[in-house]
Amino acid sequence: MNMLPGLWRRNPVVLISSTLTLLTLWDITSEACTAFYSKSNGEALVGNNEDGNDPDTKIWFVTKGPGKYGRMYVGYEDLSPQGGVNEKGLWFDAFGLPAKEVKSSTGEIYPGDLQDKLMAECATVAEVLEKLEHYNRAPMTRYQWMFADRRGAAVVIEGDAVVPMKGRYHVVTNFRQSEHPGGQGYDCGRYRIATAMLAARPEVSVDNFRRILAAVHSEGEDVTLYSYIADLKRGRVYLYHFHNFENVVVLDVRKELAKGRHIYGLPELFPKTDAAEGFDYRARAKWAERKAAKSYAGFDATTYPDYCGRYVIASPGILARQTITVTAGPKQLYFQLNAGGKWEVLPDSPNSFFLLSLGGLEFLCRFPRDTMGKVSMLLMDGSGLRIAARRVD
Repeated sequence: MNMLPGLWRRNPVVLISSTLTLLTLWDITSEACTAFYSKSNGEALVGNNEDGNDPDTKIWFVTKGPGKYGRMYVGYEDLSPQGGVNEKGLWFDAFGLPAKEVKSSTGEIYPGDLQDKLMAECATVAEVLEKLEHYNRAPMTRYQWMFADRRGAAVVIEGDAVVPMKGRYHVVTNFRQSEHPGGQGYDCGRYRIATAMLAARPEVSVDNFRRILAAVHSEGEDVTLYSYIADLKRGRVYLYHFHNFENVVVLDVRKELAKGRHIYGLPELFPKTDAAEGFDYRARAKWAERKAAKSYAGFDATTYPDYCGRYVIASPGILARQTITVTAGPKQLYFQLNAGGKWEVLPDSPNSFFLLSLGGLEFLCRFPRDTMGKVSMLLMDGSGLRIAARRVD
């Protein structure tokens, strides 16, 4: 998946808009993910490969509340949803794209995680499209969504276009289908393979979808970190780790939601494999080496409380009104965007910090003070973004 609002993630090439999410406004989706949906004889399944370079993958459950459906999400340590399914059988994921300005969008920019709002309040694709009429899709310069539901509808949503499913299946990778209908004029092997396999074998089954996921998985720098098949009719998710399609974990979404809000480390659900363990070790060793090289050991840790508080983003506009909460640990600060996961932030000089994610995202962070000497702002520069946030408490 993929993604949406999220500023923080992995591949800076796809970073803004992105987060989703933006892939949620800290995050960003990968450029090599694949999903497909098919319906037949009362069945409705989704297959999805999440490709990237961050081994710290998670799966978590958000319980229902007043006017909100319970939902299951998959993603990373920042808990910015890369994809998921809700209790009503609505599914979504997000996919990185080549950058292109969005020209036709109108409406307000939602001050938060729009994809989560859609998953919390919508039960069908039709409801998603209706709700989206009120919101500006200008942030979708580098990503697109795909939504599908248990009733047999699916749609790819770009910044300037909506591409509904025609026929019995829909496939999405990392190009704009409004510009390349059926993949014409765009060389994407994953799209061609998935489309051909769905056309040749119309069976809508977990076994058939597993074969397709295996055929289009990625290896190398952006590797298939996890895969899943979502049975939207029955509310079941068949989960696979690190493109190993022999071991499967089956989750019942409704039963998991009944346990309350909880999080699983996705790799911990599966038997260890040499390939996955080796990838994890190399990624963490490289991360630790880079952090050690940048860290400033002489920083006065007694000043950490000076920076703690809540900061509201003023710019860029696509992130406006998002909240960053800063807290302190014994040797570091932590940043939390809205209600997401926390990011470790370390000093790299007597008056500046750095954020370095396991997936490779990097920001320089500074805290200007007012005339009274109190920290009043948070400035972040990195991955093609400059973020300014005003301290509110």
